[in-house]
Amino acid sequence: VTYPLGLDPGADIFAKYAERNAGITRNVLIDKEGKIVMMTRLYNEEEFASLCKKIDELLK
Repeated sequence: VTYPLGLDPGADIFAKYAERNAGITRNVLIDKEGKIVMMTRLYNEEEFASLCKKIDELLK
């Protein structure tokens, strides 16, 4: 990394700008028309299952 980096182990700085459990978008699902149809942040099984279901729907 060649840019300044600040550590925030307690998420105190992050919490000034977003809810502490908001997370950072990790996956962006885009349909054939280029429209964002789903974004995921924190990983959990329910969210992952929803993402897989949406992908299957879009592939039909």
